[in-house]
Amino acid sequence: MPISLANLFRAVVVCLLAVHVFYMYSIARAMHSDFGFDPGTSLLAAVFSLVMLVPLIWAVTLPEWPEVYARHVRARRWFRNGRCATCGYRHVTQHSVCSECGSAYVAPPPYVVSWQTVRMFAIVNLLAWALGSVAGEVWASDDERDFVREVGAHVQAGNDNNYSRSRRWPASSSTLVYDVDQQEFTATRTYQQ
Repeated sequence: MPISLANLFRAVVVCLLAVHVFYMYSIARAMHSDFGFDPGTSLLAAVFSLVMLVPLIWAVTLPEWPEVYARHVRARRWFRNGRCATCGYRHVTQHSVCSECGSAYVAPPPYVVSWQTVRMFAIVNLLAWALGSVAGEVWASDDERDFVREVGAHVQAGNDNNYSRSRRWPASSSTLVYDVDQQEFTATRTYQQ
């Protein structure tokens, strides 16, 4: 079954919003000094990334743009040019039925934001929020696993001093630290001036 252009467009919108959520989740998770998975920190980061979707409310109609174009913009242009608003057939006379698609020759209704629009926007945002949050947690956990391996190599090489490095982008303002004396992993927030 081929994927429609409208669904492909929605998938792109979900991916772009998921990238936004991933970025916000990663930043929020790095603000805490927890190392490793912590349900409280993950929940706070997920809530923060959800709240950061609120400024994008202006894009409520974004998932419907393909339909808005097809059913309203293009249909109105066709109707003004004396064509069928549904299929674009040229030989339609006023007060008749299109011989091509069978629809009435009437002006298309103006676009209005409906509950269907709001529901589609909510579904797209929740899907993007879930994908971005999971990707952010996996990204941070993978970075911490890599850090544990680096510490293992550091200690195995006979180094007895503390080891630290910045987290991966986008949370690179946070530093992962291994304290040799306490044998403890922590994360610290680096404030740049």
